[in-house]
Amino acid sequence: MLTGVLTGPALGSAVAGLRHAVELLRASLATGGDGDPALAVELLKLAQATDGLALRQVASVELFATASSMGHHSTAALVAAATGAAHASARSTVVLAERLSGDLRPVGSLLEAGRITRAHAHAIRHGLRGLDAATVADVLPAVCDAALLIDPTRLDRELRERAQALSPTLADEARRRLDARVGVSLDELPDGSGHLRGTLSPECLATLRPLLDSLVFSGERDPADTRQVTRRRHDALLTLARHASDCSSSPVPARGSSRARIVITASLATVRDLPGAPAATIAGNLHALLTREQLLRHTCDADLHLLARRAGTHRLDLGRAIRTATDPQWLALMTRDRHCAIAGCYRPPSQCQAHHAIHWAHGGPSDLHNLVLLCHHHHHAVHDQQATLTSHDGRALSPAGWASPTSSTDPGPPR
Repeated sequence: MLTGVLTGPALGSAVAGLRHAVELLRASLATGGDGDPALAVELLKLAQATDGLALRQVASVELFATASSMGHHSTAALVAAATGAAHASARSTVVLAERLSGDLRPVGSLLEAGRITRAHAHAIRHGLRGLDAATVADVLPAVCDAALLIDPTRLDRELRERAQALSPTLADEARRRLDARVGVSLDELPDGSGHLRGTLSPECLATLRPLLDSLVFSGERDPADTRQVTRRRHDALLTLARHASDCSSSPVPARGSSRARIVITASLATVRDLPGAPAATIAGNLHALLTREQLLRHTCDADLHLLARRAGTHRLDLGRAIRTATDPQWLALMTRDRHCAIAGCYRPPSQCQAHHAIHWAHGGPSDLHNLVLLCHHHHHAVHDQQATLTSHDGRALSPAGWASPTSSTDPGPPR
């Protein structure tokens, strides 16, 4: 165990010793690593820890403006030269380093301890961007606790939702930044092909993606179809474009038990614009929060559904009466699960199917608590490969059902 504080030349010697140790590890593993998972875990944690230390040093170089001593005009230029990153990415690294050495110091400590990743740190920086220092200090302990438990993508989504609830001005600024990025360019290349690129608004994405996915992922795929998903999506876009120019018939097949649609979830308090009401969300989109004006525009011409189990509403528990999910159940799954329920998978509902946790053939009912959204890949993994997968809340899912039995009431999103 090392104790004490290194200064001056001793720091350089310590770094040289670390480099020497890395070379020894590289040589040892090259001669026949035995696939030790414990070693892999320790190396991953060590990589995160050294990443945190490097970011702390980057912040120090920026603070004292010492990059010029190595011939670089800025700290970002130094980072770009050292890592091969583009300037914008290098600049983002410098900004993150400054925050981790400043108001986000507890996050930096977790990174240096190897307990979170840089992706977690980026998610926290982006999620808390625009909040005043007092609010950041107030919510940071809870944010750090969350970072230890959930993956960066989910953390980023939850922080955006929470931050916008804490600060209306932050919500306005986030929408302003998004509006500034939205746009699409279509360029013709010398060989006659085209280059489509741009940024879609959440509303546009929520409208277009289910339409494309309904063409790309619905039905059984022909084994002779060797196209990559990107090519199939291109061909689906062409089909939609042709349909738009000739609307005599629709080429868009049904999705699940319902046609492609935007599903918006909003509380009554949100519709009434009550203080502190949560933002309306689009099912399947990890970050799309609607303004009240957008919500009212959509609900002006939309089907409204009350999803519940009591009499007089759409029934969500149907027992053994039917096998496939009904349209109301599909809407409830989209609203509850939002995406594939498997840990680390965020494929949207348009790429998912309703799966019986306890299989229908084994007596599983068509009740909401026994249904879960699974993307095509993970659905096949459960059925065809007899795989045991893990949900976002840590439960194991196999063809026999959830490892921890669900109750007779809706347990909420399985994550």
